[in-house]
Amino acid sequence: MTQQALADESELWLSQVGRIERGEVNVTLSMIAVLARTLKVDLKELVDFELPPFENQQEH
Repeated sequence: MTQQALADESELWLSQVGRIERGEVNVTLSMIAVLARTLKVDLKELVDFELPPFENQQEH
């Protein structure tokens, strides 16, 4: 699916879809649900991933 088709079917701006894809914006859970519904996938498929180990960067 193209970004344009995703934007059209999700009723989002094309520029917003691009920013989401590039990770430039924080996306709400409700927005992820809209995208999942548009893509015809379970919400879990968009949010089930492993995060890298947390490293505390602060010096004490």
